[in-house]
Amino acid sequence: MLRYSTRDLIVAAIVAIASFGAGLVFAGAADARAGEPAVDGVRCVTDCDGKSAAIGSAVELTGSGLEDVEVVKFASDAEKRVKAKPEKTADDAVEATVPAGAVTGKPRVVDSERNKSTSPKELVIAGDGTDPTDTTLPSDPNDPTQPGADPGTGDATGDTSPDGISVDPDKGFFKGKRTATAHVASGSATELQVVSADDGTAVATVPVKDEGTGEATAKWDGVTDDGEVAPNGEYEFGGGGGDSAAFEQYDHIFPVNGKHEYGDGIGAGRGHQGQDVFADCGIKMVAARAGKVEHVDSHESAGNYLVIDGKKTDTDYVYMHLQEVPTVAEGDKVKTGQAIGHVGETGNASGCHLHFEMWDSGWQQGEPADPEPELKKWDGWS
Repeated sequence: MLRYSTRDLIVAAIVAIASFGAGLVFAGAADARAGEPAVDGVRCVTDCDGKSAAIGSAVELTGSGLEDVEVVKFASDAEKRVKAKPEKTADDAVEATVPAGAVTGKPRVVDSERNKSTSPKELVIAGDGTDPTDTTLPSDPNDPTQPGADPGTGDATGDTSPDGISVDPDKGFFKGKRTATAHVASGSATELQVVSADDGTAVATVPVKDEGTGEATAKWDGVTDDGEVAPNGEYEFGGGGGDSAAFEQYDHIFPVNGKHEYGDGIGAGRGHQGQDVFADCGIKMVAARAGKVEHVDSHESAGNYLVIDGKKTDTDYVYMHLQEVPTVAEGDKVKTGQAIGHVGETGNASGCHLHFEMWDSGWQQGEPADPEPELKKWDGWS
């Protein structure tokens, strides 16, 4: 059980007055919190073939909270979705041009804070092979005339994983709110292998769940079959001679879910034991690492703060100056990337920012580590 010294906490949390300098200019006091995007439909608006779109068509996604959308992602036959920058944005609509490589599917929007929303309706792309008016026949892997088939049996050679694997989302985090998810046809497999893209080694086997919609999914939490946290890097679902689909996997995520700048670091001024990250008040904060909430409190120096004991690590993660009481409670288990509160200015703070600490062997019991190199690494892939 952790013990807390008021004197130690005050010293550990003095973060704001002495030397923030230019960071204060960036960290304004914007308390308004932008709504997350919610797409409720999609339609073709120019260069349409009936109700179908084509490459180069302008399409409109409707809904709410869409004014800050920065990217529209379209379904693709490739491993990853194809992207387009919106031409017009408003709270209730986004317009974008269908890029090359797009196929029939449900488009997705991503806003400036990396919030996402996927259309519940498909956008039909004429001529991509999925349009009902497209008479082009798909290739049959069991047809002896098709490349890769075994002419002696009519079976595709070496095919030990299902055809047509795709991954969406294609970036996962250890025990995360967001996990890399493979999509396959229902009944095509009961499990999939996770294979390292570096050396082809199978690191995990994950079950396939039938969604009852003609599609099945497999999700990986970043834990190997040996119970270890998988190294950061690229992996594939499938392998074994059949189709495979690549994705990225990481053990941490950057805790500030929006635009930010770095302020004072460890050792800057008396008792500064962490790293300041400046962002507007109200920006969502998430858990950098899955774990268990050890402590939640408010203090005259730290403001609203919490401590999370990182899962499968001896590190405690400390988040200070939250705008309000954290959205999690002591004893709660949290996922990597799970919302824990919002950037604030509570306690002894000047300017909206997160004061973030990492403690080896326990907060106030071990030694504070310099979180800046880790934060910048997580920032690069989040």
